[in-house]
Amino acid sequence: MKNDAARPTSEMDVLKFYIWLMVAMTLALAAFFWHVWGRLDTTKSNLQQGLRLKKDFEREQAEIQSMLSVYKNNKEDVARDAPMTWFSNVWNRCGINANSLQPGAWRVPPRFDAKNKFYEEQIDMTIPPKSPLPREMIAKFCHEIEKASARLRVLELDVKRADKEGLEKDDWSGKIFIGYRHARVD
Repeated sequence: MKNDAARPTSEMDVLKFYIWLMVAMTLALAAFFWHVWGRLDTTKSNLQQGLRLKKDFEREQAEIQSMLSVYKNNKEDVARDAPMTWFSNVWNRCGINANSLQPGAWRVPPRFDAKNKFYEEQIDMTIPPKSPLPREMIAKFCHEIEKASARLRVLELDVKRADKEGLEKDDWSGKIFIGYRHARVD
């Protein structure tokens, strides 16, 4: 027969501590495996859904890549850095004489519209009264700008008759305000 009284109490305390530690670790490990096992069904269903949506993701990836390709090919930076070059290509495609449009400079820094909460970068094209354009040519030029650029838009169009007396003539002068608008990120 063993005599427990002969053992020192410090050994008993260490042994009890070790046993309780092993019980706690076993319970923690069991809880972890129970949690993982419960999430296994969710993970399997997410995997199945991903496999079902794979073709949709591939199609959307192709659409995004084509949009990025269009953005890369339209050379938007040229419109900002060298406006005369970019806009002259546009008005040449429309058959507009170079004297009929005079690009201004980009307004720097971008203007913030507090009411509508967006930033606006803008350049204006002047149609001088000495070399006016017909309305159809102005509309064609504006359409060509928006068609040639993914982001550049006609922001405002302010035209008036070039000759107040000749109302039968289709001659118009004024300004076309072109630019980018992007929302403020809070």
